[in-house]
Amino acid sequence: MNQKVSTKLGIIIIVIMAVTIGMLAWKIEENQPEPEQQTQNNNKSKQNYENTTLYKNAIYGYEIEIPYDFEIKTGSIENPDSAINIISKQDNTPLFSIYAETSKFKNIDTWLADYQKKLSRMTSYEGVKINPPAIISKEKIYINEIEAIKIYLNNMPYSNYLTAIIKDNFLYTISYNGLLLENERGLLKENSNNQEDIRTEFQSKHQVELNKIIESFKFIDNKN
Repeated sequence: MNQKVSTKLGIIIIVIMAVTIGMLAWKIEENQPEPEQQTQNNNKSKQNYENTTLYKNAIYGYEIEIPYDFEIKTGSIENPDSAINIISKQDNTPLFSIYAETSKFKNIDTWLADYQKKLSRMTSYEGVKINPPAIISKEKIYINEIEAIKIYLNNMPYSNYLTAIIKDNFLYTISYNGLLLENERGLLKENSNNQEDIRTEFQSKHQVELNKIIESFKFIDNKN
């Protein structure tokens, strides 16, 4: 008699376990995105890099491709073509800038030496006292087979990552302004314990975005 009860109890337990496992598997499968939806999400995440808008600056003779979620705004009233801001459509944050100006230097090495001297003498920025900015790393690259310099800066407000190139007596600087998007600033406030790591992660992401813009930078022949 006891053996029959034990057998029946064992069968009931097995059935309950099978039903429970089946329900859990169904829930997990239900929460998984459909293959088509997952593909759409992956494609959407790639749009930031694959869908671009071409910007041409005929006055200073260059063109760039910017991601579809950014737009160009001029940054100078007196000479609009000399300074442009690349602004996020999401919240109008000017993440990147390109400046073009007449250069008194013939090559990037002499410009860099002069730039380092200026940084060492800088003790304020827009009326705010700062420690003298310093170049913490630099890398030689080539844009249209012309030597350029990519540098990381410390203590430089609104510009901690830039690339400079000289062509035809003009200096071009392409920079990340060190800013964060509005939602990124919100996340930074919510995570007070590891703000530095989070800020670095966001800034690294924007530096990758700028690198893709730099890779698309090309000189064109119709400069006035």
